[in-house]
Amino acid sequence: MKLEIIYKEHLSLLTSIAYRILGSLADAEDIVQEAFLEVQ
Repeated sequence: MKLEIIYKEHLSLLTSIAYRILGSLADAEDIVQEAFLEVQ
């Protein structure tokens, strides 16, 4: 599935950006995962 490939390729970058905005790694990981679930 193409979305899975995109997720794996960009997970680190998106989590890093979300972490800088949110200040919490757990929240950053959650929001990135939620965003990809919304796209599915």
